[in-house]
Amino acid sequence: MRQTYLVFLLPLFLALLATSCDSHKRASSADASALPSPADGSPTLQFPAETVAKGCAKVLACASNAVPGIAYGVGHCVAVLTQMGALDLTQQTSLMSFYDDDYDWLLHLSLMQNMDCVQGAADCSAILACVNQGQAQATCTPPEDYPRWRRCSDGDHMRGCSAGVGATFDCSKLGLGCVENTVVPADKSFAACARPVAGSQPLDTTIQVTCQGDEASFRVGNGEYNFDCNYLGAACVPGNYDLSADGPPYCRGKRSTACDPSTFVVGCDGDLLVTCIGGQEAAADCTSWGATCRLDAGSTQPRCGFPCASIPENCASGTVTYCGPTGMTTLDCGSVGFSTCQTEPGSAPAEAWCAP
Repeated sequence: MRQTYLVFLLPLFLALLATSCDSHKRASSADASALPSPADGSPTLQFPAETVAKGCAKVLACASNAVPGIAYGVGHCVAVLTQMGALDLTQQTSLMSFYDDDYDWLLHLSLMQNMDCVQGAADCSAILACVNQGQAQATCTPPEDYPRWRRCSDGDHMRGCSAGVGATFDCSKLGLGCVENTVVPADKSFAACARPVAGSQPLDTTIQVTCQGDEASFRVGNGEYNFDCNYLGAACVPGNYDLSADGPPYCRGKRSTACDPSTFVVGCDGDLLVTCIGGQEAAADCTSWGATCRLDAGSTQPRCGFPCASIPENCASGTVTYCGPTGMTTLDCGSVGFSTCQTEPGSAPAEAWCAP
């Protein structure tokens, strides 16, 4: 069962990100330093692009055969880490927590948090121990009672089965706790990083939102979540909202032009990705994480992405080629301790990753 909140937030996130949750499309990495931090100096999990690419390659090489049909391209992983690394995750707990983890979301978060450990690990046993609180778990079975494959192992740690391997994220390092809520009527539980609150509150489709600047805060169950509407080029609007509405309903575009979300056509204004949120145009800045606003060949949906004429990844002589910030980028699998690489040509476009 998918939390209703995810339905309206995820498409907007994917429009910004140079990848798709369903098809696991790609992008990113290059020989450059980490992307700029938020202007207010808030904490982020940023690393040089080459470090991110090598971390992704090492983790994916150890997980690549775990779940049939799931793509494990290096570019997809680097794109997620690049964009999320440019955010202050303490202001985006709803995005970080409600994102569906049927694939690799928790593994990505853990890699961001344990990048130094992964860089120093010499084999898959050590690599997988880095991303799972010191306990290598090369195979796992998602618990049926947790539809997002995540649970709280204690008050601080969110643990789950991600990309077919065990992964853990320490919420306390962001000043948060691990919170479990039960979705009714299906009686399924999900774990999330949030600010724990005393007492309990039934999970329904209505939330009360308060605003601090552009940051929305609201309570779901026994956790308090937030979302920075400015991430989408929008402002926060306080009030009571039905989560089944299009949205996020508590965000409203900052541009003066009114729009109808049901008929609006997403477009580019330079490197701004222009969408319709809350009946007003919103413009998200793709350059905030080193991307540009672009329309790929064969696509009708503009997105934030990197400047590659052709996106499909490939593997040749132990080298992965994928789309990076400056164009197609290569990664020698030997440089991260693996002997070869492979592709999943059935994905669209093809994915490539290192392999033992």
